[in-house]
Amino acid sequence: MKIIGVRLFQFRIPFASPIQVGGMQLDKREGLLVAIEDDQGHVGWGETAPLPGLDTIQMEQCLEELRAAKNTLAGQPLDWNAFTISSPMMGLFPKMDTIHSLTAFGLESALLWLWVGRDKKHPWPKGDALSVPVNGLFVPSSDPKEFKKQSERLKARGFSAVKVKIGRLNPDEEVRQILELDSFFDHAITLRPDANQSLNPDQYQTYYEALKATNVEYVEEPLRPEFDFFEAAQVPWPLALDESLDKFAEQKDLLPKSLGAVILKPGSFDGIHGMARAMTSFHDQGIKTVLSSSFNSGIGVTNIAVLAALKGKETAHGLDTLYYFNQDVLAAPLIIDKGLLNIPMSLFTQKAPFQPGLLEEIS
Repeated sequence: MKIIGVRLFQFRIPFASPIQVGGMQLDKREGLLVAIEDDQGHVGWGETAPLPGLDTIQMEQCLEELRAAKNTLAGQPLDWNAFTISSPMMGLFPKMDTIHSLTAFGLESALLWLWVGRDKKHPWPKGDALSVPVNGLFVPSSDPKEFKKQSERLKARGFSAVKVKIGRLNPDEEVRQILELDSFFDHAITLRPDANQSLNPDQYQTYYEALKATNVEYVEEPLRPEFDFFEAAQVPWPLALDESLDKFAEQKDLLPKSLGAVILKPGSFDGIHGMARAMTSFHDQGIKTVLSSSFNSGIGVTNIAVLAALKGKETAHGLDTLYYFNQDVLAAPLIIDKGLLNIPMSLFTQKAPFQPGLLEEIS
């Protein structure tokens, strides 16, 4: 078996309403898709999509790297007996040292997709879908109608874990809405507050005093960058690394004792294999890893969900982001029910159905 072709596509998906990322307002999501086809007619899909405001690399650089990889991979043999999720290029080809982690994520995701569709040894679900637990997202709003809309949506989809954005409105108002949300769920939900490095220590202590009776699993990056991450440990909530992950990733002895989780996004480590290695390493240290979508398309979300199914089914992941779009590149929407994201297994074994007009092939 061998690769007979690599095709590249660009996608543009409008957001349902503009979103703020790192001080930038975005009205659409842009990115690249890579399709790797073997000589049996099977196609694996991957996504490389730098997010403005979060990622520093430009999409043009990723495109040039993918074009170079396209020429390198064409005609290469595929020995699936050599497949290893924790090896560069899934163990199928030599590592490409010069490519960015997001480019590697796209290429390795396409190979992973191909493997899922061909692999007969892994105990894939016997049913129609690969199911992964996910958390919902609640963003306190100054619009009173938003609380009802968000809370009812979260309950209808059966979420038991909810990520809650804090540090955007008046703290008293955010606390009021969070307590009301907890009550709406009969105090049966797990909360994951995320401050995106927006609070000072006194403000963080205020949130703790007001919400300490709720079930808080961990808090993501509570303090502003000028405050030491260890200062957050003065509050007895477990902490999660996201924006500060690079600071600690190579220095295990510096990991805070109160660290309960790390948040991994595409590009956090070197491609799929780097993320898989990191998940194993953190697990061995007793630290939970939560995979998160950077407003990826349905292709990217599927790629992350496969990694979650292989390495992280013990926790809920941050993959409930597709509802931010008016539509997705996949014609058949991915479904969340009872807190589970369901990926049809037919995506990996049959021709993926795409929404017309959202993809443009790039030579």
